[in-house]
Amino acid sequence: MEIFMMGKYSAHVWSSFGITAVVLIICVLQARRRHRIVLSDLRVRIKAMESEQ
Repeated sequence: MEIFMMGKYSAHVWSSFGITAVVLIICVLQARRRHRIVLSDLRVRIKAMESEQ
């Protein structure tokens, strides 16, 4: 249990971990969203190219 007790530094350490976790989650969500957008755009472009032929 001592690992969670960091004396006067615990607020700084745990808030840093929390902020890091939030930033990483946001990065993953943005990457997934962008991936879906790019795939959707590619599907539209492929269908447009196929219909031109």
